[in-house]
Amino acid sequence: MEIYVNTKKKVHFIDKSIIRIKDVADIEAPQALKQEIERIELLQKTDRFHEAIKFNDIVKAIHKKHPKATIVNTGEKEVLVEWADKKKENKLVTFIKIAAVSIILFVGASTAIMTFHTDSQMGKVFEKYTELFLGESGNIAVIQVSYSIGLAVGIIAFFNHFGGKKLTNDPTPVQVEMSLYEKDVTETIVETISTPREKE
Repeated sequence: MEIYVNTKKKVHFIDKSIIRIKDVADIEAPQALKQEIERIELLQKTDRFHEAIKFNDIVKAIHKKHPKATIVNTGEKEVLVEWADKKKENKLVTFIKIAAVSIILFVGASTAIMTFHTDSQMGKVFEKYTELFLGESGNIAVIQVSYSIGLAVGIIAFFNHFGGKKLTNDPTPVQVEMSLYEKDVTETIVETISTPREKE
């Protein structure tokens, strides 16, 4: 009898005291057996915000009831369980946070762009372009405006996002970086939790 267990990387709960197999993994087995396995208890909530459940813990829990079962892992080796208390959202605080982050990002990005332009002497480059394309009597503002529009379009195309809408179905660079960041954080927390247990 084979039981396929597709363990998840990370699960998040609010006010959940008992964690069962169905909460951390998807089970593939005959229906009656599947429902029985999904109800098996793995962990009870502790004072810590994070706990790590190893695949071996799931195997041991299943073998207690089905010692002859062959268990195949099709998912992660460890599952990070994260608890959070249910909190009422304060819309004013959320708005202030969003506004503060937006201002910081705007000032930081604009400062970086202006500093780069100063270091690379973009003013002189614009003057050369004006002479090249418009002649010596040309208006430098034409080149500056064109460059500014091109810079904005380039940024929008690179980040694949404008006005709350994505330009394509591909993930944006920010989404990719956030995904990598969350993956690294999850792996670090799991390693931090697992290391003291291994020493014991």
